[in-house]
Amino acid sequence: MTGDLVIGAIASMLEGAGDSVSFAFGKERVICGSGELRETLTRIEARLSEIAAGSKDALRVALLSDDDDERRMIASAIVGLGAELGLQIKLSNDSWGIWARDARNARDSGKIIHVLTEVPPLPKAQQGFASILGSLILLWPPQFAGSEVTPDRIEAVILAPFSERPLEKAAHVVDAVWATLNSIEEGDERQAAIDLFARLDVNALFGTCIDVTKLTTSSLAREAGNRLASSLRVQSALRPGEALSAAEIYRALSPQPDRLAPHLRRLWVEGSTDAAMIRLAERLAAADAPGLLDGIHIEAIGGVAQVEAALQRCNRSPSLELFMFDADADGKMGESKVRDQGFPALVLDRSNAMGACDDEWVIEDLLTVSCLDRFYSAHRNLRPAREEIAHQPPEGRRLVLRGEDKGTLVEWLEREATLGDLYGVLQQIKAIRRRFALRDWADSTTRPPDASIGLRPRPWWFIGT
Repeated sequence: MTGDLVIGAIASMLEGAGDSVSFAFGKERVICGSGELRETLTRIEARLSEIAAGSKDALRVALLSDDDDERRMIASAIVGLGAELGLQIKLSNDSWGIWARDARNARDSGKIIHVLTEVPPLPKAQQGFASILGSLILLWPPQFAGSEVTPDRIEAVILAPFSERPLEKAAHVVDAVWATLNSIEEGDERQAAIDLFARLDVNALFGTCIDVTKLTTSSLAREAGNRLASSLRVQSALRPGEALSAAEIYRALSPQPDRLAPHLRRLWVEGSTDAAMIRLAERLAAADAPGLLDGIHIEAIGGVAQVEAALQRCNRSPSLELFMFDADADGKMGESKVRDQGFPALVLDRSNAMGACDDEWVIEDLLTVSCLDRFYSAHRNLRPAREEIAHQPPEGRRLVLRGEDKGTLVEWLEREATLGDLYGVLQQIKAIRRRFALRDWADSTTRPPDASIGLRPRPWWFIGT
């Protein structure tokens, strides 16, 4: 699509939300512009309607997007439409052993439409997909296109990276603005802000959305829309009738980060959970070891997919930057990208992981298993994605946290965590300080005796699920 067509499409979005910024998937909405995503959703909706009307032809499609929130939004819409049409939709994102077993036992009657938003381990994928000969919708990251885990006889639709889809960016920005402005209770204030929005400089919005380094995820685009809505409210109150300038729009959509002090080291972490756990460990250790993060600025990358955008902001000596990643496939890929650009990087040290981990471990594995046991005891409505038990030395357990529960965990840690709970995080901070050539501190903390075992009684093989 040419620049003029994109500008025209964005201009139509500013005239009103509706169909220009979203696809009506039954009673649900999927935020999107025109293009391949909308075309694919149209075909999926039509095929689901045909299946509900009695069609025996299976729907087998893999829609591959690099945006986690976008994939979850589409899955929610598909499940909602399926319920509306009276279809049997089975949504799966974990518990792959149970999923594979259920797929085998179902003997593929053809009545169930399987929707997967996460990728099963290869052995479970092979078992499950061998039994699912009917309808199958995969909402996966694009790196799994054509991979060994992908089932046969499935159409793959590979969306361009979200950062390269200006209409999708604009749709999320505009939808967030409309949602905020329409929530204003006072009628005159609401109308004044809406009138200003209708006069928004389309080229300024286009300039931000066309930039592949800006608004690189749907969540960032919606945050930008919320900031723009706030600017419109302030403008309509303080300078009634005067439109926002292009510079003011740019600042609202993509505020420039504060320039770091020349001597300040910067630690890049994958997400907000990593940053929160490191800062909490520093606060809990302050009595014995004050200032563990003095001279270190922590910044979240926003996921491994945003590594390139973070690297573009590194305009200082590489010795002042350090990228830290989980020790999983994505993290190791991020580490490789950073090193290729000449910047230092590390993955989480295996010796700092408390649980019984095999080939992969993530930031939550630096918490003691007993801490995670207490978290789940305090939140009976939550379940880990899985539990792993090692019977051979080093004996221990591992609880794998579901991604959607990370925010709840951080809130609970802020209230309940002890210094011992974050022993592995403290040890990781020591590794970070060594990489920055900062002075070590006298470490009086010791590894808790239940760090790897947790609170579950033994012998473990007698415990039911």
